[in-house]
Amino acid sequence: MALTSAERSALWRQRQRQNPMKHEEYKRKEKERYKKRKEKGQFLPVAELSTRDQRKLRRNWRINQRNKRQKDKKLQHDVSKILSPPNSPTSPEHHIIQQNQYESRKSAGRKKKNLNRSKVYREQFKLRIQLNNERRQKEKYKKRYFRLKKRICTDEMVSTVDKIIYKKEVRSALTLYTIMINNIKKRYRDCETSQEKRTIKNLIQFKSLK
Repeated sequence: MALTSAERSALWRQRQRQNPMKHEEYKRKEKERYKKRKEKGQFLPVAELSTRDQRKLRRNWRINQRNKRQKDKKLQHDVSKILSPPNSPTSPEHHIIQQNQYESRKSAGRKKKNLNRSKVYREQFKLRIQLNNERRQKEKYKKRYFRLKKRICTDEMVSTVDKIIYKKEVRSALTLYTIMINNIKKRYRDCETSQEKRTIKNLIQFKSLK
């Protein structure tokens, strides 16, 4: 089967490394070739590339490095698989021991899961109680605030009315008004005919005399 170009190159590099003198000569020639290409401007260093080209080049580097690591890992796995001795057949006793270990680990994991779940439920219950207490406290202070606000408003209104009433001219006007209303009501009650009552109604137009 014919070798591919990459395989032939790999074999050539392997033979080069086996001869140190030839390998050093090869590296020297490659370094001179790199300098000549750089002087001619056939390629630019990474620092002189644009930001977009730098991102593209570094992305290719990462992809190549990832592929190389995957190939090396696969090769190492294949080699270890080849060199490792074959597995000995397991006895029934060994299988029973493994099954018991698996069941014990499974049971321990289930217990730990149940303990964590119970802990979460307890914490949720405590938080729910704390939330209800906070709500009750809020409602209590809210009602207390509105009662205090209503009391303050009422006291202010009473104080304002008292200040107005205690003025001399206002008290005199209220006294005169009270006497006049009482006289009109008495005169209305003493009327003997409905005609007289209608006349008083039409004069004062005050419905509360009924």
